[in-house]
Amino acid sequence: MDYLENLGIGVDGLSLPELVIPPESEDEAPAAMRRPIKGRRAVAARMAIDRHREFAQFSLRAQMDMKLGDFRASVIRISTKPPTYWAEFGIEKRRGKVFNQRGSIRAALHTKVIITIIDAPFAGIQLAGTVQEDLFGRGAEMCCHLVFKGKKEVPGLRREMELPVVGVYHIDVELVSDGTACDQQAAAVAELGSGLKRIRGVDLPALFFNTPSTVTEPSALFKEIEDNYEAQSVYRQALERFVLNEQQNEAAKMSLTSPSGALTQWGPAGSGKTTSSLAIILGHMKMGCMGKIKRRPVIACAPSDAAVDSMMRIFLGKINKQDELTVCRFKAAQVRSAPKYPNALSRVVRARAQLAEEVLESGETAEDVLWDVFEASKGVNNEDEDLAPYYFQNARADFIRAIRNDSSHAWSLEARPYLEQKKRLRSRIATAWEQSRLRGELEDQETLWDERFLQKCDIIFCKSSAAAHPTLTDFFRPSILLFDELASATLLDAVTPMASFKESLLHIILAGDNLQDVAPDSIKLHRNEISRDLRMWLNEQLRHGEDFALGEKIAFTTQHRMRDVHARMVSDIWYQGRLIDDPSLAIKSPLAITIEAGLRGLGEFWNGRLRLAVDVEGRPGPDAFESYYHNSRSLCNKAEATLIVDHIQWLLKLDPPGHINDDGPGRRVEPGDIMVISPYSGQVALIRTKLAEKGVNTAHDNAGQTIDVRTSEAAQSTDRNIVLLSWVASREDKPLSIGPTKDSKQMCTNFSRAKEYQVTFGNWLSWMQEDFDDAIAKQASLQTFGKVVRHHREIGDGISHIHMLELHAGDPPKAEDRLYKKICARQPDTGPSPSELQPRELSSLQANFQFLQARSRERQVERNENGRRS
Repeated sequence: MDYLENLGIGVDGLSLPELVIPPESEDEAPAAMRRPIKGRRAVAARMAIDRHREFAQFSLRAQMDMKLGDFRASVIRISTKPPTYWAEFGIEKRRGKVFNQRGSIRAALHTKVIITIIDAPFAGIQLAGTVQEDLFGRGAEMCCHLVFKGKKEVPGLRREMELPVVGVYHIDVELVSDGTACDQQAAAVAELGSGLKRIRGVDLPALFFNTPSTVTEPSALFKEIEDNYEAQSVYRQALERFVLNEQQNEAAKMSLTSPSGALTQWGPAGSGKTTSSLAIILGHMKMGCMGKIKRRPVIACAPSDAAVDSMMRIFLGKINKQDELTVCRFKAAQVRSAPKYPNALSRVVRARAQLAEEVLESGETAEDVLWDVFEASKGVNNEDEDLAPYYFQNARADFIRAIRNDSSHAWSLEARPYLEQKKRLRSRIATAWEQSRLRGELEDQETLWDERFLQKCDIIFCKSSAAAHPTLTDFFRPSILLFDELASATLLDAVTPMASFKESLLHIILAGDNLQDVAPDSIKLHRNEISRDLRMWLNEQLRHGEDFALGEKIAFTTQHRMRDVHARMVSDIWYQGRLIDDPSLAIKSPLAITIEAGLRGLGEFWNGRLRLAVDVEGRPGPDAFESYYHNSRSLCNKAEATLIVDHIQWLLKLDPPGHINDDGPGRRVEPGDIMVISPYSGQVALIRTKLAEKGVNTAHDNAGQTIDVRTSEAAQSTDRNIVLLSWVASREDKPLSIGPTKDSKQMCTNFSRAKEYQVTFGNWLSWMQEDFDDAIAKQASLQTFGKVVRHHREIGDGISHIHMLELHAGDPPKAEDRLYKKICARQPDTGPSPSELQPRELSSLQANFQFLQARSRERQVERNENGRRS
């Protein structure tokens, strides 16, 4: 933080009347981007962004140059009139990605790009276009909307048919302009740092940038219902749907009566921050629906789409049709931009899009083709089927159709011709002249229906960066902001939605994990000290609370998710032993009784714990190691996928102990209990395919009654009773080359999702032979991974794949297949001493249980005591 804290800016409140946000080129920024900025923090952030911009430009170009000759693009023709293409980029047969793994520096939306095909017979053909989001959800690193550049023709072919409908080509890529998103970040800081016009509600600049307060009535929402006991009763009834604990109820009370208009909730994984936040916003919305007070629309944000989707699923599970709430999932790439832009931030976003459109030779016609194709495909990934009705384009269409079908509605006569025109335009029956006329007639209507729908919405879920979309900033006026996963966000992530709606926001609710110890990124090609500090700045302030007044604060000190068998390692590695378990977690559940009864089939080779590390390295052939999934750029591991599917089938067949007519101390394992996590989308796809082949349903629904298979990123903010983790990454020649799975935060997410039972599949035989002393002592990139492996090894969680297969088949396990026997036989002299191996070498299962129970009790007392002292 040295750079940000020692800028020599001066005292708080310093105003720079003409601090201009630097554009990507001299003519790319409108004059309206000039904003006076107040507050030392705001100025420091702006200057840090400017310095980061230069580094990001260099780093982005360096990454692209390093991959020249390795680029491949899948090019799909989406229209012949005009000839328009959709391209998805990747690297051929190369480990790693085009951009850095975190994606912190990559080509931003609307960056101009030119690609040149180098494969015969199309060598030399150039296509120009703009960078787009992954509209069709296929996991591409960079997607582009392209048209032909110049008049290059292939002999014997008409120009509009130069390229096949689908093709994969080697290409060269040229970014025509800066591909970083620094303009939007700088505009967000400038917009919020320029102060507020309103005097009611939360004072955002004062909270985040320590500027002098200009708000005279920050508790405006509470004053509105202070003497309205009916509204307060409605609020309490909404909270009852979530079954909140004492700390969560206290947070709900603080939100209702907040004198500052801001509430910050922090606590470890599983402490109920997200649940508490969603209960609070539902209570506010229900009060706003009474008709006696003003509506209280909500914008709910998180740093990633996966976290937003998880949060939305929890919320949808708590509401019903009788609530009559309009819920929307907003993704910026799937919504047209409004023609108006009321603040500097939305002007920057729209200016980038307008300048990018200039490179398209066919102008807006080509852009319309892309939207038509996207709307026809609904733009929804298969894994998001449950959210499909709530996506902006679908929810908006349902809204208009409902009006058309209601003849008494004032807009019914407008909705009918609008839908008929849309249908004819999409049908492609109309001539080119008629299509042009229809688009002209629909242009104003599109904007009008956007406005009508957004003004009807009660809550919109979106990624923090998407909150700056001009359509949202123009037509949506939220009173409340919910920002989840705050500790995973940068200061710029948090500021963006606040700057977008700064004049309408009256209350903000923040939730994050302030206890997790995540090592900062090392300074390397993809990150400098500024990008690192910008990412860590907000997290550090949350953890230490230094000079950062985020309104009322409440700390959730107790986790309610993980049993001790899972929480112990998570607490020791990521929370310095400060996690405190809720007393209810000590009670053995019926599901745990059933799983334990099944695992006793491992005999003396099981240590009695509901956490296993299954080794797949001993399987013959290459299947035990990583490979590319079909022709994609994502990895998979066939041996792990096969074992996981077999284990799922075994779990679903378990009979509860004493099972008589569905009665007994245990209960059956239901599909909704199980979640499979893998860092790689290729492995996710492979497991889903194998489950489908076995006839096991993997579709997701709000009731949670089906098996959930998702990536590590998508697992954020979710949990299940049973979690099966597929590590995937492992190379036969380099067993410790585990790729991005060594990321500390990702590992914390992976190992803190299970409530009752977790199995991790990987090449544990090689991993457990390493001591990792150097990596841990020197805080190398493998330090966290080394701690995880050591924890599994010392407690004796390892199981060989042969024992797992014997368990599935109901055969007795064989002593010669014992995993730890193989490890000890191959262990170097520097390995564990006999005394360290003694607990897991006990021949008696009863003795093993006694040892583990005694150790568990000691560690539980120690952890709770550390947590209280902390």
